[in-house]
Amino acid sequence: MGSSFPLPPPPTEIRGCVGPDGIPFSRPKRVFSHDAWARLMDSTFAEMKKLATLKGGEYSGDVDRLANFRRNGEDCGVPIELVWRIYAGKHWDAITQYVHDMMSGKTRERLEGIEGRVDDLLVYLILFKAMLRERAVAADPGKALV
Repeated sequence: MGSSFPLPPPPTEIRGCVGPDGIPFSRPKRVFSHDAWARLMDSTFAEMKKLATLKGGEYSGDVDRLANFRRNGEDCGVPIELVWRIYAGKHWDAITQYVHDMMSGKTRERLEGIEGRVDDLLVYLILFKAMLRERAVAADPGKALV
């Protein structure tokens, strides 16, 4: 059910801010446009593909993309999902520390940029999805892997 009245445009500024001197002011409203979002998605997917190709070959070789998880799972006697959790956990830890630092105003030198950690974690999430698909096919051989 649509309204017969057009919606007003979103505000371009935030009013009612008060500076440290007690003087009220307005500041421009931040907007992450749909165009900027589309460009971010495109560049992120391109970076994910690059990381998956380079690191995948480096860690897993040329045949089995999950070989690194299988190898380490077998060595430690644990399921590949636990190996995944440990590897992905280091990226979650770095992101969590970044958020804590941001909230407390602390700055620190980081070996890897936070956006790189996000890209790595996105690749790890797709690796986990591959593990889920593999288990689903193992449980129902009639299912397709992809």
